[in-house]
Amino acid sequence: MTGDGLRYWSRYFAWSLFAGLLALVLLCALAIASLPWLVRRMGRYWKPTQRLLYVAAVLTVIHGVTVTIHLRHLRAILIVTYGFLVVLVALELRRLDRYVTRPPRALPANLVTLVGLPTLSVLLFWAFFFLDHHAH
Repeated sequence: MTGDGLRYWSRYFAWSLFAGLLALVLLCALAIASLPWLVRRMGRYWKPTQRLLYVAAVLTVIHGVTVTIHLRHLRAILIVTYGFLVVLVALELRRLDRYVTRPPRALPANLVTLVGLPTLSVLLFWAFFFLDHHAH
């Protein structure tokens, strides 16, 4: 039977493959949602839907980092990717800050960025550098 080897996968590897599969499904759905007739039909919901690309990107990074444990320069790749992701998270949090501080919302200016950026950067740091990427 071709599926006999699947039982030897670690849970870690199975979650990695699941993240990759979910990213692939999201990317395919977003590609379909980019068809001109569907864009017109979705109207104002198209742009927020396309922001699922960020979720797919993070899932792709998770998949790539956890499956490619034998890359020669994995540490350097992780450091560069971490830097880019923190910048992307900061930009998105600033955009979210502008949204939640508009009237009638009563949140203080920069609250989302001041709370979210340190929290998410620590979470990303933990995921990139403290998870056991060399477990088999």
